[in-house]
Amino acid sequence: MDESRHPTAIQTAIKWFFICGMLAIIGGAVFLCISISIAKNRDCLFK
Repeated sequence: MDESRHPTAIQTAIKWFFICGMLAIIGGAVFLCISISIAKNRDCLFK
């Protein structure tokens, strides 16, 4: 049995953990940028 072609559950879990982590970081950064943009636009509109 070739171990390299059959990743263990731990390797699979780590892989998905990193993928989900990267997506969460990217999503959080995008959300933060959008929130800041909306806040700045709101300040410009009301002033």
